[in-house]
Amino acid sequence: MGVIQRIIIPIVALGIAFGVARLIKAPRNIIKGAIVAGAVFATGNFLIDLAAIHFSIWHYEMEGLILGTPVDLYLSAGILFGSVTSLVFWWLESKPRYLLYSYLIVLPVLTTMRDYLSARYVYTMLIWDSPYYLVFDFMAWIVLLAITFMVFRFTRAL
Repeated sequence: MGVIQRIIIPIVALGIAFGVARLIKAPRNIIKGAIVAGAVFATGNFLIDLAAIHFSIWHYEMEGLILGTPVDLYLSAGILFGSVTSLVFWWLESKPRYLLYSYLIVLPVLTTMRDYLSARYVYTMLIWDSPYYLVFDFMAWIVLLAITFMVFRFTRAL
């Protein structure tokens, strides 16, 4: 992944987050909570990657790795999967409950499928090392999203 892509991806992620916040008309306290949730998600993602590398579940192959992880890309992941998903979570809370529950069930499934399909059929920087990577990846998504949404629900009330 080139230097230009590593600069453009966070800018696009910020644009998506701004667009979602404007589209759902989120108040300031919700946006602040989503920013904190994004930071928690990025930190958790980094820690999960460190654990996966340490236990030989997966590793990254690209230039510019710090501790074996693409640290600069956690900003994009935090914005998209932490902040934007928290904003959508807040928006769905005012809709029928089955939409919120469907979102909470489908999100980890889709992200795990995306990880699997991109690593299998498209060259990515992520290389699977263990036959149990899907189980670990799925559980990591569930735990990380649950923590992110709990932090979001706590911080938006402050």
